[in-house]
Amino acid sequence: MTANQVLLYDYLGKSPDAGRMGKAAEYLVAAVCILATRGRLNVSTSIVDDEGVDLVFHLRDSTATLAVQVRARMTDGAVARPRANSGWVSG
Repeated sequence: MTANQVLLYDYLGKSPDAGRMGKAAEYLVAAVCILATRGRLNVSTSIVDDEGVDLVFHLRDSTATLAVQVRARMTDGAVARPRANSGWVSG
């Protein structure tokens, strides 16, 4: 299977709601960051996601910015638990 075929398979195998859930996760990350900084952090989004940047954070009264790609994984009822030395697993 070629790389393009793998990408097409992954795309077609996703739930129709995957894009909606991903966008909701992006907004959740943005909202939590704004609230955690008591409004000192501004967040921008783009209309087109050509470069893999979902959110751009910047502090008010500062020129520094941080471009972020949000990755979210959804599960149907499985509980995520830490696994020694390698992050999170569902089980």
